[in-house]
Amino acid sequence: MRKCFLALAVLFTCIAANAQRLNPAIESLQRKLTNARTAKERVKALGDLSKVFINQNFHLSDSVGRLMIQEAELSRDRELMAEALLVNGERNSFFAGRRENFDKAVNYYESALELSRQNKLNRYIARSYLALSAVYRVLPDADKAFAYVNEAISYVDITGDDSLSTIAHIELGNVYGLKRQKLLSFRNYLTSMRKAEEIGDPKLKRTCYNALSNFYTSIDEHDKAIDFLTRSLRLIDEVTDSGYIYQKPIALNSIGTLYGLKKNYEMANYFLQESLRVSDSLGYDPLKIPAYLAILNNYLLSGKPQVALDYLNKNEEVKAYTARFGLAYQLDYAYGYIYTDMGRFDSARYYYTKAAPFYESNSTEATKYVFYYQVGRMLKLAGSVNEAIASFQKAEQVAYSVADPERVKLTAKELDTLFQLTNDYKSSRRYAAIYYQYKDSIEKLGKEKDLLQEETADEQLRLASRLKQEREAKQRKNNIQYSAITIGIAALLVIMVVLGMFKVSAGFIKAVGFFFFIMLFEFIFLVFKKKIYSVTNGEPLKDLAFMIGLAAVLVPLHHWVEHKVLHYLTSHNRLTAAGHHLKKKFLRRSKTTEG
Repeated sequence: MRKCFLALAVLFTCIAANAQRLNPAIESLQRKLTNARTAKERVKALGDLSKVFINQNFHLSDSVGRLMIQEAELSRDRELMAEALLVNGERNSFFAGRRENFDKAVNYYESALELSRQNKLNRYIARSYLALSAVYRVLPDADKAFAYVNEAISYVDITGDDSLSTIAHIELGNVYGLKRQKLLSFRNYLTSMRKAEEIGDPKLKRTCYNALSNFYTSIDEHDKAIDFLTRSLRLIDEVTDSGYIYQKPIALNSIGTLYGLKKNYEMANYFLQESLRVSDSLGYDPLKIPAYLAILNNYLLSGKPQVALDYLNKNEEVKAYTARFGLAYQLDYAYGYIYTDMGRFDSARYYYTKAAPFYESNSTEATKYVFYYQVGRMLKLAGSVNEAIASFQKAEQVAYSVADPERVKLTAKELDTLFQLTNDYKSSRRYAAIYYQYKDSIEKLGKEKDLLQEETADEQLRLASRLKQEREAKQRKNNIQYSAITIGIAALLVIMVVLGMFKVSAGFIKAVGFFFFIMLFEFIFLVFKKKIYSVTNGEPLKDLAFMIGLAAVLVPLHHWVEHKVLHYLTSHNRLTAAGHHLKKKFLRRSKTTEG
């Protein structure tokens, strides 16, 4: 325990030294860590801190992550140990575009998988496989991701965990999307959305809506993509986790980016500025960096490289952040891209050369392709044909390695043009053939995409129809039950009134009356509560206020009516004129039957 306190003291000193200003989330997590009484609480707080600091300082995040693993190991709780490994993998996966972080994430996930297998922790085995699938999609390696997600699903079925099943369907949809099997991807997303809405967890629903937004973006249905992101944004306020509010700037940024893809640059700028404003109000500077970069990209998409350059030059916060966090290569790449668009090729070459060591040695294939392609584009525009060919051929190798036909087509087209400029017509013809081969293939995919858009619309209509039928069936079932309850109450009332006409024990009448009035007034409560939902929307405070008001009226009324009715029936507990009439009629009928 003494060692733990010393470690925490060192940790808080490091936090104070590295944080320019502590935001409320970090302060809250520090308090939770200080006040934690169990190993589970300490691991949770350390895990959250490690994920926060991955956006500020890799070394500090690693230190907190190691302390989390140590705390879990000391507990000897196998599930807690697996959780610590998965969280360490998750925080590194945030930067999986860097080869170093990708490798760390994979190592942590594989360690969690091995530990879970040894201890037969099926839920953690499934989670480890899902995490490995997700991180290999970043590389991208569709075959490995597909193998991992299928392994995960086999264990999810064993656990019977509906939430985990929902996440598994989302991941399977993601992998099918990477494999360009869009309809299968879409069906898995719909399955996950249906499950999430049945469960009612807002976090789970947000994950589904975000996945569907990405899907619609991939088939150029930007308005539908924005619709799902907007639904996702509105759910953030429903999550009770206090730290979840930090998702809001990310959601706003994503909506702004989609408007940029729609070429609605004004609305894109609105949402990106809103993302900045919310980030600033939360006091967490790292959340502002993606918004700054998205605004910069919005200027470039709208054909304003000079405005983009001025914006970047004036934004000292971005420069300071990238320098402090070891992301200077991103800034150099941005300058290279901007200067290329401005036609200042010497400056562009300078910055691309500065960025090259990182992209060549510490980036994933997807990131590497973009860098080589943009360098080739700059060199081609600058007239450095042979250098441009070399850069595009590097991009071509990466495109083939990740089996991306669109990227192969783009590089083949550029190389065809460049080899014509060098009078190497043999190479030019070879690349022209490759270009048209992949162009035809992609056009076929384009036709399939148009068909897919129709199929997704039909699929949604079928889903809506199925859900409507389910709601109607449920409503019919409920109506039958309401009718049965009403008939039961009416039957008890008739029995109670008839009993008052005959000489029956007062205690028996009171017993029947007790059940009648309980059923009647509870039924009234039930009906009112169901009807009031449209006003309260299930909010606890509104529900409580309504139920108190209703009880204040109905409870005294219940007691007064019950007392009056039962008093009347029991005080007249004799054979009344109506009772005589019924008795004579019954006896007369009995004699006639006997005769």
